[in-house]
Amino acid sequence: MQIHQHFPCPSQDEDFDGYLPPDCEPPGRPNPAVEALLADFERIASGVEVAWNASSAIAALQEPLRWKAVPISANERDQLLAAFALVRQHILALFFDTSHRIFANRSLDAVADLIALWAESDAERAARHRHTRDDLGSGPINLP
Repeated sequence: MQIHQHFPCPSQDEDFDGYLPPDCEPPGRPNPAVEALLADFERIASGVEVAWNASSAIAALQEPLRWKAVPISANERDQLLAAFALVRQHILALFFDTSHRIFANRSLDAVADLIALWAESDAERAARHRHTRDDLGSGPINLP
């Protein structure tokens, strides 16, 4: 039995956008997108180019193609949220002004929400307003 009988991959004749379909990888194989984010979070926790790695991770989470991909598993979601919780203070330390820290803190709440949203099924996402992903963290900010 060949691997493609269980995990069909796109042929060269099909339109291929560079992303493998969800059924193309064997189960249990690490998700490269999740692994890349975990690596970004590890670098942030180590204090390595915190601003750059935070920006990279947040941009990756906002990538529209990510939302066309299959949802991440609950375990992957939990790994990402745990790693993100550990780096949150490193990111907030970049902001010295109180009003900026308040805005950054709300923005980081939205990042955690994006991670949770990524783990939702298509049906769960469809039950939300269509602008939810774009609007995360955009509510009113009460400055001191």
